[in-house]
This record gives sequence, C-alpha cells and structure tokens, in this order.
Amino acid sequence: AVQQLPAELPDATRGVIVELFNSTLQPVLDFIRKKCTQAIKTVDIQLVTSVSYIFKTLFSEKNGIQFSASEAELRTLAEKIFFFAAVWGMGASIDFEHWEPFDDFIRRTFDEKGINVRIPPSGLVFDFFVDTGSASFREWNEIVPAFNYDKGASYFQMVVPTIDTVRFSYIITNLIDVNKPVFITGVTGTGKTVLGQSLLKQLEPLPDEGGKGVLPVFLNFSAQTSSLVTQGSIESKLEKKRKNLLGAPAGRKVIIFVDDVNMPMVEEYGAQPPVELLRQFLDFTGFYDRDKLFWKDIENTLMFACAAPPEGGRNEVTPRFVRHFNVLSVPPASGQVMTRIFSSILGGFTQAYKFDDSIKDMVPGLVSATIEVFTRISAELLPTPARFHYTFNLRDISKVFQGMLMITKKRCSSPETMMKLWVHEAQRVFY
Repeated sequence: AVQQLPAELPDATRGVIVELFNSTLQPVLDFIRKKCTQAIKTVDIQLVTSVSYIFKTLFSEKNGIQFSASEAELRTLAEKIFFFAAVWGMGASIDFEHWEPFDDFIRRTFDEKGINVRIPPSGLVFDFFVDTGSASFREWNEIVPAFNYDKGASYFQMVVPTIDTVRFSYIITNLIDVNKPVFITGVTGTGKTVLGQSLLKQLEPLPDEGGKGVLPVFLNFSAQTSSLVTQGSIESKLEKKRKNLLGAPAGRKVIIFVDDVNMPMVEEYGAQPPVELLRQFLDFTGFYDRDKLFWKDIENTLMFACAAPPEGGRNEVTPRFVRHFNVLSVPPASGQVMTRIFSSILGGFTQAYKFDDSIKDMVPGLVSATIEVFTRISAELLPTPARFHYTFNLRDISKVFQGMLMITKKRCSSPETMMKLWVHEAQRVFY
C-alpha cells in the first residue's frame, strides 16, 4: 500500500503510514486470535492485506485526498483512514457478539500508541466512517437514504436501506475499485445475498451513468455442484478475446457472485472440486480448457463469495481459497433495523394503495407485535428432536408481511379486518 502511494506524498507522511502498520496491527491480530471467533476462518496475512487494500482505496484522490495539503492535514487523514481500514479489514471478519470487546480494544490500542483519531466515544467503531471533506468521523445513520415503495416491484426485490446496507455497500464498492475479492458471511436470514446482488445490480450502469460498468454473474452452489458445470457457467458469460483469453466486454468488469460457496460436498480426499476451481482462478486468473487442456487467461473479472457459517450441510472452506478475500461478517438485524425494514414496507404499501388512515395508524403496532412474537419464540421455542424445524430467522418475519401485502383495500376497510389478517399470517408462519 505504501509503495503504491503517489510520488508527491511527503516522506514524513509515508513514514507515518509505515509506522501505523508496524505498531498497531500485530496487537489487533493477537486480540482477534485469542478473544474473538470468526464464522469464516481467516489467516493473519489475509487480514493485513485487507487493511492495506481498504487504506489504498480510501487514501486516494478519488476519495477527496489532496496530496498537496500540509503534512499535518495529511497525517490527520492518514491516521483516521488507517483506523477505519483496520476496523473493516480486520474487525469486520469477527462474529457480531465480539464487536463490543473489539471496539474497546482497538480504541485503547490506538490511544496507547499516541494515535488520537478523535472518533466519537458513543457507539461502536463500526458505526462511523471518515468524511475526508471535514477530516472527521461521521455516523453511517446520517447517510441512510429514505425508502421509496415501488408498487411494481415484487416483494423480494424490495431492499430497504439500513445502516448495514449502507456501510457494507460502501466497503464493497470501494474494494471493487482496487479489484479485491469480497466474502460476505453471516447467519441465515441476515440479508447477505440480497445485499450483494442488489449492490451489483446498482453498479451495472457505466461510469458516466452513475455506476461502475459491472456485469454481474450470479452462481448458486449446492451439494451436487460440479467443477465442470461451474466452469461452463462462468465461461458462458465471458467474451472470447483470443483463443486463450476470455474477459468482460469492452468497458465492463465482470463480477462473479457465488452464493452458498461452502455447500459442495467434500470428496474422498477432502477437497471440494468447484471451490478448488475458483481457488485456481483466484491464484492464476484463468482455467485449463476442458477439452484440449490449454491454459485460458481471464481478464477484467472479479469474484465475490457468500456463505453462512459451516454447519448443517455446509462445509469448512479451505484457507487457500478464503485467503484471497476481504471477509465481511454481516450482523443479525437489531430490533431497530427490523422495525425500520418492515415499517417502511408495510407503511409504504398502505400509503401507495390509499388505505384508510385508521389502518395506516396500525403499522407501528403490527410491526412491533410481529418482532416481539419472533423474539420470544426464538428464545422460548427451541428445536427438539420432535420439533427440529423450530429454527427461526428474519425470513420468518418477512413471510408474515409478504402475506399481509396480498390484501386489497376493498377487502380491508377496518382495523378489525387488518388485525384478523395479522393474526392469520402470524399463526401461519410461526405456529
């Protein structure tokens, strides 16, 4: 990262950046290894590399950095951006229950090293980003856009902006600029797949149209997925440049998004052939031709992966594959986030179809009641050998509101009807 900084950057600032890497990362690594757990296991060099990639993409002119500024200004920005890069390059890979201890440790570590990044004491370090214009930390909540209900969109196409969609999209978008693969993980129902797929679709327009010219290729792995089918699916989406060169169409960047990447069965000798094929692509940017066995290079192509933690039919993925990625662990939705999501959808629905005000006024109560039911049954109705299906996640709440959105204004003219509808849908999903 330091070697690739602009030549006009003062030597003193370069020295500051080198010292930041040398003095702070090892203690943070040690803390993660001893005190934290990770859904997808990482290796040390991978985390350090992730920090350098995030620092590289943010400490740049495209992000508003003026390398002609004074040394004091550059030092302030370098320290803040490095702190942010350490949080998201290393801390974002740990499980959510360790976010608070990590927050406390990384703050103390930087303070003890005499690096005052002036991050607000309230909230977690994951709640802030660096505003290069003011050289200060701002809350992600300040830039969460409003949700607009689209009557023409299907239920599962609706993406309500939340603090999680904003902050993870920001990191992923910036990592695309430096061609860094991203691995999104998190428990079932946290919206990993929707987050990745909706972001890539947003980035499809060309740069002069507000996008990044991304051409997404979506692959879904299962236990039966083979390496042959995987290679064929990828090559069919690429353009043949020469006999031994494939790539994205001119002006585009192909991003292969592999969902459930840890699902393929482990073979007799411990390998997962589809995953090993992807690992070969990440290592050498190409494949062997299946028929004539000559090497084919692939250019302008990036890979994203997505998977829940290895359990219940999902397998551990080899470190040789995972080491290429910046791992981002999406936290479970908080009560505040769930309230925002489903209030926006149900409220937008009743508004768009002009339901009576008495029904619109019920939205906060219906959402709150659904979340309370979900929270209680998740804690009290635990799976047993006789009721092994008692595993609940955000998708179950979503199904309640999906059913409620099927009602029409003509058939729901009173609060009593809306309440009966809610009781019916809640029983259908949770009982």
